[in-house]
Amino acid sequence: MILHDLATFVDNTEFDDLSEHAVGQLQIRLLDSLGTAIGALEGAPVRALRVTRTGALSNWKGLAYPHTVFGEAHQIEKSDYEGFHTRPMSWETVTQKFEALAEPHTSSTLREQIKETVKNFEKNKVTDLMRLLKNVKTGH
Repeated sequence: MILHDLATFVDNTEFDDLSEHAVGQLQIRLLDSLGTAIGALEGAPVRALRVTRTGALSNWKGLAYPHTVFGEAHQIEKSDYEGFHTRPMSWETVTQKFEALAEPHTSSTLREQIKETVKNFEKNKVTDLMRLLKNVKTGH
């Protein structure tokens, strides 16, 4: 019942219904997620996915923490950090993080375009962002 209620709420919510605070947090979390994903392009899990493209995503579904990558165990446990729901990251901090993570895979122009698209997400289409992301260098 809770899942249905949540899905109905989301389905009936328009962007204009969101508070200024909610929009700001959406922008921060979206840019943070993009920066983290771009920064991880050369990481072991992504390299493993590239090597085992066939069926790789179906294998990801059951992944539980702690997990292993190339036989090495990984586990992180944190209860609070900047960017956690108890201590949200500022736009300035998330743009610095995005710059640091995305720099090896993007030009400064592309990073500015991505940041601007996210910052003005309500004025853009998701396809606008996807077109920009197609220009990220993946290293292969």
